[in-house]
Amino acid sequence: MRGAAPTRIGTRAEISEKDTSARPGMPSSRPLAGAVEPARVRGGGWVDSSCERSGGTRAEDRRTRADLGNRPDRRYGFAIADEGEQMDRNIRTVEDVLKLMDGLFAPDADRWTPAGGSDWWDRFYADRSKPVPFFAAKPDESLASYLDRGLIAPGRALDLGCGPGRNALHLAARGFQVDAVDLSPSAIAWAEERARGAAGDLRFHCGDAFDLAATGLTGPYDLVYDSGCFHHLPPHRRVSYLDLLDRLLAPGGHLALTCFAAGAMGSELPDAAFYRDSRLHGGLAYSADSLRWIFSDLTECELRPMRDEPAESPYFGEGFLWAALFRRGAN
Repeated sequence: MRGAAPTRIGTRAEISEKDTSARPGMPSSRPLAGAVEPARVRGGGWVDSSCERSGGTRAEDRRTRADLGNRPDRRYGFAIADEGEQMDRNIRTVEDVLKLMDGLFAPDADRWTPAGGSDWWDRFYADRSKPVPFFAAKPDESLASYLDRGLIAPGRALDLGCGPGRNALHLAARGFQVDAVDLSPSAIAWAEERARGAAGDLRFHCGDAFDLAATGLTGPYDLVYDSGCFHHLPPHRRVSYLDLLDRLLAPGGHLALTCFAAGAMGSELPDAAFYRDSRLHGGLAYSADSLRWIFSDLTECELRPMRDEPAESPYFGEGFLWAALFRRGAN
């Protein structure tokens, strides 16, 4: 209007002094009485000018703002660490993710890491007189069958989860150069006792096969043999298992596997349920189709139930297990 006094636009500092608390959905920009006022910096972060004024450390600054309830992250709904928690940003690789997922399981459920699994298996193997069928020093019937039918031929072999060495000893006696791995020092000690005086080229390794695949085991292997290791792995460690095969199995080499068969032995819960329950419920059951899908980069040679073997048989065999043989492509 003519004659009206011109409107004065306030300076930036004066505008920032105004309280915007009346605007719906917007927090007040006015600091609490006596509180330290944070300042916005380039990139959207916050700093506390009191560090410069008082010479306080960054940790002291965090405590001050938390005590006063004036931390920007609290006012805008960000979560902060509870007392005793420490911020970390340790996830950088796939292996970091896998180790984080290892930690989602209860400590007493661990059967696959050196931290928990080795102690559990040591206790399992402590009493050698227990009537456990695979404590007997005799090989799997499926392994003997593959050899007798010429489906696999002598070469370099890796035995995963070798236990007391029954299959490793058989492979060495049939002309393989064998590396055998187990988490349990007790199992390795028992296997080494059995191997004393035995013929063949045989070496035992105590440790995590996945770690050793990157450090202590030198492939390629013509045969990777697994009798009862795979079904004790949590779902995410199939990634590690397949990576081990990629690293160590020779072109044209074979994976021979025995594991719990769905409908006969093992837990049939969906993969996600194991993380919800924080345990593996004794081991995972697999259907024939799930094994074919997991190992779809390999060619199926044979997949059948293991044959039951009587106690007097020279071979181990239980009908609740799959006996699977896969071959890697030549290229």
